[in-house]
Amino acid sequence: MDFLKANSNRYSVRSFSDKDVNDKILTNIVKQAQQAPSWANAQPWKVCIAKVDTLDRIKRVYHNNNIKGLAGDSDFYTMHRNQWGNFARRNMAGWNNDFSRFLINNRVNFGEISDKLFDAPAVAFFTIEEFNPWSFMT
Repeated sequence: MDFLKANSNRYSVRSFSDKDVNDKILTNIVKQAQQAPSWANAQPWKVCIAKVDTLDRIKRVYHNNNIKGLAGDSDFYTMHRNQWGNFARRNMAGWNNDFSRFLINNRVNFGEISDKLFDAPAVAFFTIEEFNPWSFMT
């Protein structure tokens, strides 16, 4: 598949099936992702994939933290929309309006499905142990 076709056909999944994903497929996806360029081929990341019992525990903790109103603990400062420039704010507002209409029209409770990590059968966590600014230039 060429880039233009792949790019125009991409989408974000917000509700997964409960079908298990074969470990060989997940391993192959990670191997393919390792072909992505990185600064001086440092490839500073590690990938951990959670499935079944481990993922169920993660989902429970995530859900319980949301119920308690605990904020996330991002490694990066999260910019509020008001801190972005006008162009980006207009894009965000347009997307938010479209997405809100979609949720209402399809009677989707986004908080509920995101709280369950969209029912994903596997979740990949990317980590960088040796942080430096060049790690994010990859």
